[in-house]
Amino acid sequence: MTRDYTSIGNWCIDAHGITAPELPDSIAKLQLTAIVRHAGKASIIQIAKDLAEGLNDLPTSQRLAAQETLRSKHGFGFDYFIQREQVRLAKILARGKIRDEAEYRAVLDALSDTTLDSSLALQLERLLTSHESESGAGQQCIQAEPASRLGLTQALGLMSNEPTAKVLFRATDDDGGVTIETLWAVPLGNDLYKLDNSPFYAYGVSWQDTVYAPVSPEEQMATFQSVVERAGNRTVRIIFDPPVSPSNSSDQVLQGLVSLGCSYEGANPKYISVNIPPAVDLQHVRSYLISHDAQWEHADPTFESLFPDEA
Repeated sequence: MTRDYTSIGNWCIDAHGITAPELPDSIAKLQLTAIVRHAGKASIIQIAKDLAEGLNDLPTSQRLAAQETLRSKHGFGFDYFIQREQVRLAKILARGKIRDEAEYRAVLDALSDTTLDSSLALQLERLLTSHESESGAGQQCIQAEPASRLGLTQALGLMSNEPTAKVLFRATDDDGGVTIETLWAVPLGNDLYKLDNSPFYAYGVSWQDTVYAPVSPEEQMATFQSVVERAGNRTVRIIFDPPVSPSNSSDQVLQGLVSLGCSYEGANPKYISVNIPPAVDLQHVRSYLISHDAQWEHADPTFESLFPDEA
């Protein structure tokens, strides 16, 4: 069923009312301004999709209540927009080709979902790499967008100062399963890349490390093999319960880490990758997390490498 842009705009206002309490006031106000500005236009679809993803990440009881509230008032819940994206992705996969910028953005958005099935993620990564390679090869101008330069940069082994490449990592779980993760990186030439993300699943690497990652015939993209040079950053990962929201207990723990000199990236409000710069004492961070009863792990260096006798 097709929805008109005005009704979707009205839906967005109510969806915003549900998600706003979980956001900082400044972000909530910007979001509402964007909804009002784009209501009645095609661009409101993207805002609705973003709101739907936020609603889908709510705790179960809140998620179900939000779904019921929106369905009873508007006739459709947030699953309408999630299903739209799933159908779009299915069509892209069936075609085996990314057709335009809108589809390119849809694939990028899908790959940002850390709960995405690993086999589906790998298929989308291959399509993304193929699309970027084709569009990059056709570019004659150095001012092209970074994403469209990716294939050309990789193919020629050129250096870049921008994170225009992605490196694939395979992280083995305790039960023997494999999680695929891709990190943005700056291509340095000769299959060397400088990482531009903190890892959420990979072990033994950190932000700004230089890694060797030749293109794998199996994966058809740059795939991690080894660390060539360490930048000195360390990584720990934290699962927060309750999820981080403004000024709650989890947010206070996170801001305490920032006060110690750390930075962080969030896969979602519950799962955070924390970067510990070279100037920050790892033991101070350990002691801080232990004192706050945090649920956390050593990612780089790993617990096994730090405490081989206890592993």
